Amino acid sequence: MAESRADSEIQGAPPEAAEAPDRRFPTRPFVAASCAVIHDGRVLLAQRAAPPLVWSFPGGVVEAGETLEAAALRELAEETGVSARIVGLAGYLEHVAFARGGRTPADSADRVLRHYVIMCFAAIWTGGAATVSAEAPALAWVTPDEARGLPVTDHLLTILDQAFRVASHVDTAGAGHPGRQSSELTGGKNCETG
Repeated sequence: MAESRADSEIQGAPPEAAEAPDRRFPTRPFVAASCAVIHDGRVLLAQRAAPPLVWSFPGGVVEAGETLEAAALRELAEETGVSARIVGLAGYLEHVAFARGGRTPADSADRVLRHYVIMCFAAIWTGGAATVSAEAPALAWVTPDEARGLPVTDHLLTILDQAFRVASHVDTAGAGHPGRQSSELTGGKNCETG
């Protein structure tokens, strides 16, 4: 199960992705899913190509008809080339930004620029070498302490700690989470969404 990588290696590529214009000024929140993928005491973080330009868990918007877990694993494979087995829910994040630059409206005329509700899953690495993409122009396998030194999305460190707690109760050989069926995406292929 060993993967060839340098400890804390950060890979970089020129950012090519831009925020989808149809997601600006939404009339309701977008639902997204992500994975805190754990391997050898490290977690995989992706630096976002679109604002905010911070480190986060790989993930993205859930497509119609797609489950949260399937979306998290599809986005993980698309953005990083990594496959994983989800072992539990680690928590959620909300990202709300207003047109005038704040996290709260500046006045009654300030509009919501973006709003995402992100379900974050704890996952165990099952294969694949982390490879940068247009949506994740830099990737890093970091320890929780190293993550604390990076600019990260709001509440990521709390979710990260919870992901390690959830994963610590799982048989990493494949037995899965007690009392629930695990999901897995292998070979870096996308989930079929119908």
